[in-house]
Amino acid sequence: MRQIARLIGLGYVGVIALVVALQLLGVTRFMAPVNVIPLPQRPPVVVNLIYSSEQQEWMLAAAQQFAATEPSIRNRPIQLVLRSQPSQSIIDGIVSGSSQPTAIIPAGSTQLATLSRDWARQHGGSPLVATNGANQPQPIALSPLVLAGWKERMDLLFPSGNQDVWQRLHDALVKTDWSDPALGGKQEWGPVKLGHASPQTANSGIETLVLLAYAYQHKAQGLNLGEINDAGFQSWLKEIEQGVPDTPNSTDALFDAFLLKGPSAYDVVVVYESQAIRGITQARQSLRVIYPPATTWSDHPFAVLEASWNTPEQQEAAQLFRDFLLSEPAQRLALRYGFRPANAAVSLTANIPDNPFPAAASAGVQQTAPGSVAAPPPELVDALVDLWQQTRR
Repeated sequence: MRQIARLIGLGYVGVIALVVALQLLGVTRFMAPVNVIPLPQRPPVVVNLIYSSEQQEWMLAAAQQFAATEPSIRNRPIQLVLRSQPSQSIIDGIVSGSSQPTAIIPAGSTQLATLSRDWARQHGGSPLVATNGANQPQPIALSPLVLAGWKERMDLLFPSGNQDVWQRLHDALVKTDWSDPALGGKQEWGPVKLGHASPQTANSGIETLVLLAYAYQHKAQGLNLGEINDAGFQSWLKEIEQGVPDTPNSTDALFDAFLLKGPSAYDVVVVYESQAIRGITQARQSLRVIYPPATTWSDHPFAVLEASWNTPEQQEAAQLFRDFLLSEPAQRLALRYGFRPANAAVSLTANIPDNPFPAAASAGVQQTAPGSVAAPPPELVDALVDLWQQTRR
C-alpha cells in the first residue's frame, strides 16, 4: 500500500512539474488536469522605441492596439516605452551615448546610413544596424516630400503645376513682396515666406537641401561634392534661405506653426505628404499640394539595434511589434493618418473608414506620386548641412 501511495505521490509531483515547465516555456494554453498554483507574473520585456515625430498619432494608436493583444515572450509581457524625436536627433543621441533604445524608426533610411558611419567612427566594433537577418531594417510606411501652401498663393506661385517648381520658388523669394508684377499678389501680404525644418535635426530639412541641390544641377542622381561647392549653387541657395524666416527642429513643429499662424508666418512649407493630408482637413483656409517633379521618399525604416545594451528578448519583442505594424490592420490604421502603406496588400483606395486620400485629391494629393532622386551618401549630406549653416549666418 505504501508503494502505491508513493507512486501516486510521485505521479502528482510529475504532473505539477510538467505544467510548470510548460508555463516556463510559454505554453500558456495547456489545460492542467489538476489545480496548480499559478506562477507569479514574470517581469516584462521592455522595448524602448524612438520614432520620428510625424509618426506620433499613428504610432500611439498602433501601440494601443498592440497592447490589447497582450503580447508576451515566454510568459513575460511586452512593455512598449515610446518616445518621439526629430530624425537626426535620434541618431545624434545614440552616437553620443545619451540614449540607448531597443529600436528606432527615423523618417528615412538616410539616417540609418549616417548612424552606421558615425557609430563606426566613434565606437568601432560591431555595427548597430543589421544588413541581414531578423533585425534588418524594414520600411513600415511611405510618405513623399511635398510643397504645401495656401491655395490662393500657391496658384500664383505655381500656375503651371510643378513645372520648374524650385526655380519659380527661388525667383519669388528674391522679390520685394507679393505685389511684384511677376507674382500678382497683394503688397500687404509682405514678402514670400518659405518654411522648412532644420537640416541639423530633421530628416525633411536634409531632404529639402538634397532636392534643391539636384534641382539646381538639373539632375536626379549622381550628385557630387564639386556641385555642392559650385559658387553658383551656393549663391542660389543663400538667396532661397533669405526667404526662410525660421527653421523649426522638427517637421511637425513647422507644420503646426504653419496651420496655427496662417499666411502671416508662411506662404508655403516643405513637409511630408502625410502631414499635408492631415492639414487639408484641419486648416481654416484651403490648401494646395504640389509634388516636385522628382522628390524624396521617407520610408520610416524600423531598425532593431544590435547593441550591447539590448538583450535577445528585447530584440525579439521589438521584432513582434515591427511585424504588427506591418500587418494589414496596422497598415490600414497608417492609411487613416495619411501614410502610404508599406504592405502592398493595403491600397490607397482601400474602402476603410476615414481613408483621407480620396477627399484630399481636390487639394492636389495624387494616388501616383512622382519618382525619387537618388539618396546621396552621408559625406555629401554633411557638406550640404555645412553649406546651409553658412547661408544662415
